[in-house]
Amino acid sequence: MSVCRHTRRLEATKELFIPVTSGTDLVSLGAWTGYRLDTDNDYAYVNLYAPHDLHRLQAIRLVVLPLAALTPMILRIVSDYAAREEAYFMHNEQVNFALNSRTNVIQEVDIGLAYDLGPVLREDYIGVQASRQSGQNTNLIVLGVRLRYE
Repeated sequence: MSVCRHTRRLEATKELFIPVTSGTDLVSLGAWTGYRLDTDNDYAYVNLYAPHDLHRLQAIRLVVLPLAALTPMILRIVSDYAAREEAYFMHNEQVNFALNSRTNVIQEVDIGLAYDLGPVLREDYIGVQASRQSGQNTNLIVLGVRLRYE
């Protein structure tokens, strides 16, 4: 008689959507509300807490509603993430992202590169700052962040 044991933990994939927390230019479009990035030094922020059941971050995506069709549209992401009792900038990165945008179509920007310096761990506090910097062509509304994890 043979005995078979599973050595791999089977974890269900879970998702969260966290609405934008604050920013410089609150706007609404239809039934959607967010912060618009369309002039230099416009910012949008999302703050969240990594769930206690997070074993591995699979994706972190900025959810946006572009107001112009641009190839590419450039925006900057600054990430800060840390555990309780750590400095808020324990892990900090700044990355520019390019999006081939379509007007009035909800899109997601994979911002995982801004969170790869150290792994995001369960119960970390996570900050996302999206911005339009001088010389960039960003014109969109930030709706929030979608987190996928197991």
